[in-house]
Amino acid sequence: LKFVIREGMNTTTGDIYDIAISNSNGIIDLKELEPGNYTGIIENDDYVKTIFNFVVVGGKNKTYEVHVSPHLDDSEIRIILSWNENPKDLDSHLVSDSLHIYYMNRVEDGVQLDKDDRNGYGPETITLNTTQVSDDIYSYYVQRYADVGTIAESGAVVRVYKGDTLLKTYYADQTSSTSIWYVFKL
Repeated sequence: LKFVIREGMNTTTGDIYDIAISNSNGIIDLKELEPGNYTGIIENDDYVKTIFNFVVVGGKNKTYEVHVSPHLDDSEIRIILSWNENPKDLDSHLVSDSLHIYYMNRVEDGVQLDKDDRNGYGPETITLNTTQVSDDIYSYYVQRYADVGTIAESGAVVRVYKGDTLLKTYYADQTSSTSIWYVFKL
């Protein structure tokens, strides 16, 4: 994977601060970055271009785990949930009048829970094939399933892709103490 870094948040054009290539395990070693805000862009022929922001604080090394999505057909929607180490287990739920996709019911009517993570960080992914699903309204929510901590403390992020386009990124409310986060309707 090619990893491009630019200074500033949401900076997708202009001067490049650094470029790195991942090893076979997807791990990228970067030179020491000055404290500040950065935008990372991951590109590869096999994956959807992924853009994310990160902060470097002086004197501290930080490991970031970023999840990429394989290319999708234009008729597919993928929902990717990622989070920090705690709580260890957040669960994705997609619900309509006719289905409920989650860890106990992984495949139904053109919708599939592709990955269920129970060890922190995620990702959990759900893929919908829009040519096979009903015209129902789908609600997506995240549940803190196990371990200590709250969704607010988890740093949870949900990214929604249609085809190879990132439609929307949602960030968990950092002030909420609930164990369920209603994210969006589709």
